[in-house]
Amino acid sequence: MSNLALDLARALQSLEYEAARKEAEEALKRAEQEGMQFEQQLQQLQKAESLGRMAGAIAHLFNDQLGVVSESPSGAVFFRKILDPGTRVFPKATVTG
Repeated sequence: MSNLALDLARALQSLEYEAARKEAEEALKRAEQEGMQFEQQLQQLQKAESLGRMAGAIAHLFNDQLGVVSESPSGAVFFRKILDPGTRVFPKATVTG
């Protein structure tokens, strides 16, 4: 082979290598972006799961308290007050500075 043919072959190999390197870098960037998206989705799902657990715990505690109140002699009076929209069962919140 002549020097010109060798130079052309080397240049072609260099171009092929550069194109393959760029393609690999782009694939890596896409994979990193997908990984970040999956991480964000996982975090959102974990937040939703914790909120669901917290809501379930609060509902359970409320149900326990409701059972205690409804079984007490004053339970009927308490429920009448709750059902009457004009009655304030709980004290009004005040802001202190």
